Amino acid sequence: ALGLLLGPTLTNEELFLWERLAREGLKTGKTAVSGSSVWAPVQKIMTDRLGYAGATNPTADLRHSSGILVIGSHLLESQPIVGIQVRQAVQKGAELMILEDKPGKLSPLARISLTVPPPQDGLLVQGLLAGILQQNRQDASYLEARTTGLKELREALAPITLASVSAGTGLSVPVLEEALAFVAEHKPLAVICPPPLEAGEPFNPTLVEGLINLQLLLGNLGQAGGGLYFLPPYANSLGASALGLARTGYTEEDLLAEAAAGTIRGLILTTEDPYAFSHLTADQVQQLASLPGNGFLVVQDLFLSPAAELADLVLPARPYSEKIGTRMNLERRVQLSRGADLGPQAAPWAGDLLAGLAPHLGLSGPCTTPDQTFFEITRSHPDWAGFSYTRIEKGGLHWPCPAADHPGTPILFEAGFPKGKAKLFSV
Repeated sequence: ALGLLLGPTLTNEELFLWERLAREGLKTGKTAVSGSSVWAPVQKIMTDRLGYAGATNPTADLRHSSGILVIGSHLLESQPIVGIQVRQAVQKGAELMILEDKPGKLSPLARISLTVPPPQDGLLVQGLLAGILQQNRQDASYLEARTTGLKELREALAPITLASVSAGTGLSVPVLEEALAFVAEHKPLAVICPPPLEAGEPFNPTLVEGLINLQLLLGNLGQAGGGLYFLPPYANSLGASALGLARTGYTEEDLLAEAAAGTIRGLILTTEDPYAFSHLTADQVQQLASLPGNGFLVVQDLFLSPAAELADLVLPARPYSEKIGTRMNLERRVQLSRGADLGPQAAPWAGDLLAGLAPHLGLSGPCTTPDQTFFEITRSHPDWAGFSYTRIEKGGLHWPCPAADHPGTPILFEAGFPKGKAKLFSV
């Protein structure tokens, strides 16, 4: 089989068409999106426990927060749009607590700033959970109405004390008591967790589980000013996730390992050059070193990159500024961009390009435009059914949007969880 590695900046329309070509034309399920291994723990845990993955609230909603907990010191540097919203919320009266491995630009704004390098931040969150239950500071009515598993969680956390967390993190018990009071007393509380700084490093599953437990215990999910903001690693990671491309559990690490081992015949790389500017780690790049000798390499890129020079076939690509299509941003807002129209000088759009390949793969069908492709997405994905280019032309709408008269979903879980009561997880 051939493998397909999709770049993280493709539009939803391009992702949809490439995946369909792989599934129906190449007869392969070995399709991965760059960054999928980073996002995989969030995708699986949030979907399994809550029903949807992604930031539960829009970033502008932070202005309604009483308190904000940020995990990591680099938010303003790595995710400036969110960092600026946090700064503005603090200026309007919200209080900030940061768990950081070193001081960052937001640190001077924090009421509490704790030096807690990963993975000790996961241990600290477990300590906060234990303290909330041991001091009966949980939101009892919210837990009764919306969750299960409180007894099991309480039993699992019973051995944990602030003293044991102090021994594991190096933070004093009085400092931990102050942190516990912060999360328990600020209502609503928003929690923000950007991806790890090291390229390719996935979200810590223990931390993800713990932060979900925290917001459930305190009744902050489905509330304005509350919520969980797990931030995706790349521009359209959430679009790929919502289209199902990140739900199979097959990541770029699996794909590259198979390519290096020679168990797949070759690779198609779309706007993802592992030998130059790449979203892959150095180790993953090394896995591709022997690929050209193992099989057939196809590269789609903007220029003749080092990877393209090794390819058996090079396909043209369009830059962002020349594309018409949609992406889903970090707050699940599906937005339409209309790039510059260069006419005949432009590189072929993905639909035209793949239509040229289709007959050679035994496929038929008309060449579709971006808006026709988006219509196909809305027909085949129920949570997208309410979107159209007309509806998202000005500002976009928040996914999920299941019907043409649906206003979109800025805040997830306001009316409860799609799977019923959310289960508190015993980490």
